[in-house]
Amino acid sequence: MKNPVSTILTTLITLTSTTAAWAADLPEKSGFGLLSLIFFGFFAMIIAAQLVPGLILFLSGTKELFRKRVTHR
Repeated sequence: MKNPVSTILTTLITLTSTTAAWAADLPEKSGFGLLSLIFFGFFAMIIAAQLVPGLILFLSGTKELFRKRVTHR
């Protein structure tokens, strides 16, 4: 079993060596710019344009699945 003092010292050294990264400044402005909104809007339009034909295909397939079939004898 390791010495408890060496375990505590290793933990303290590891935790204190990362404090410089925590002290970094964050950018003043946060949020989305115009270009990123246009980017997300473009992909939202693609998804919406594919949603309408997909729903039509799904509903017509569901209607065909549950329709009554006529059998001829």
